[in-house]
Amino acid sequence: MRALHMPRTASAPARWTVNSDHDAPRIMASPPQITVATSPSLPKVWNAGSGSNSYQLASHAVGGHFTFCRGIGDTDGPTLGFRPAPVVTTSVGGERVPSGQQFSFLHEGDRLELHFQNNERGYLLKIDGEYLSLTPEVTSGQTYSLINLGPRKLRRLDLITYKSAFAGVRTGAGDTIYAAPIRGPRVICVGDSFTVADADGWTNWFAESLGWDDVWTSGIGGTGYAKDAGGLALNWRDRVAADVIAYEPDVVFLHGSVNDLSEEPGTVYEAVCDTLAQIRSALPGCVIAGGMNTPYGAEFWGADKLDIYNASKSAFQRYGAAWLSTLELPYGVSAAQIGQGASLMDSVSAGRPGNGGTPDIIAGQCGFRVNTSSTTPNTNLRVGATVEIGTGGTRERAVITASAISGGRFVYAFDGEFQYAHTAGEPVREVAPCYLTGNGSTAAPTGWGNADLYVGSDGYHPSPEGHRALGQVNAAMLKQHLREIGRI
Repeated sequence: MRALHMPRTASAPARWTVNSDHDAPRIMASPPQITVATSPSLPKVWNAGSGSNSYQLASHAVGGHFTFCRGIGDTDGPTLGFRPAPVVTTSVGGERVPSGQQFSFLHEGDRLELHFQNNERGYLLKIDGEYLSLTPEVTSGQTYSLINLGPRKLRRLDLITYKSAFAGVRTGAGDTIYAAPIRGPRVICVGDSFTVADADGWTNWFAESLGWDDVWTSGIGGTGYAKDAGGLALNWRDRVAADVIAYEPDVVFLHGSVNDLSEEPGTVYEAVCDTLAQIRSALPGCVIAGGMNTPYGAEFWGADKLDIYNASKSAFQRYGAAWLSTLELPYGVSAAQIGQGASLMDSVSAGRPGNGGTPDIIAGQCGFRVNTSSTTPNTNLRVGATVEIGTGGTRERAVITASAISGGRFVYAFDGEFQYAHTAGEPVREVAPCYLTGNGSTAAPTGWGNADLYVGSDGYHPSPEGHRALGQVNAAMLKQHLREIGRI
């Protein structure tokens, strides 16, 4: 008699766990002191690499002493120090580098030593989810860093670094070490020079906010979907197969690229489409998300740049990818939107100042006046809101910083000056805000906006604080998207 079988139902996509109680990194209130020496003081050795032909990788994710993630191990041959595989293509000649390093392990004991053969880029260390410091610990040459942990107990340690030669751990004779589980899916973050693989780059804080371990960093300076660093490197479209698809991520997060702003919108649109099409075809279950990066606040974005931005956004929408951009934070309200019916009351000239000396002052010929009064709420604009002024080839954005009344109409100030001339009657409408505000940097602060803290000393790339903020904002947007599609 033939057995009857019920048809199998299709399995639902995996649901992942994310951090729900904090986004910012936790720092130990009383971190243990680290004593660095050039020779060991503890007897028992736990090598990160085996030094044996029969067991090449003690750091293998299954069955070893250390879990390795944010990349994969290089199995070319045995080594004492763990050797990550090169997985990011850096040049047209095919040279490749690792994507990053995280070693996680559980240790039962009261103290240990971290053994490095070199550590010039620095490491971050978490003990039971708390960082000893948010500043990478740098050592030079072969070193042993002794950490007195306190009373003997089981602890999880996560060591986050890049291009360091981590040789392993030394402990007391009766201590135990074994590999810690990997939390979360595999994520590959693709980017330009904003997406650096250093321990304190934004992708680490992105991983921290999500509560995930296996977050890879695949960023090459000067590149974008179309841009190839002046012919020195591959663009994203040309390297996505080897650097992303080959490693079968569950999530791909594409951050950028401002390098494409010098290209034509049509060129960028096709390059983004080609990149997304490759991922969709090879990894149909992969979550694809990301958006344009920005070095400054909304005032940086004139019409030519917005054309590239919109071309990239349109390509994401075509392929069903989640557009999550720090230039336009997710914008939604439960009631009818305000600030959608305003227009310029007067013409303005290019170069007209946005304020009367500082962004909170309106004086003289500055800012802009609109056709609004207190009885026309649909045209009222709010201090703190981001607005787009004008249309077509002369549209630009500004964040309103102050308001006043002139001739029975509202006048608004912003940080900066007009990029274009505008005529009376051109629309002024509220749009989604940018996470960066102001036009300063740590090297040249203006006294207005978070750019004074978040833009680094080169006046363009994120500062260490900017990397933390960028990672946290990107993670917050991705969490919301994953909730919406039922993945968390």
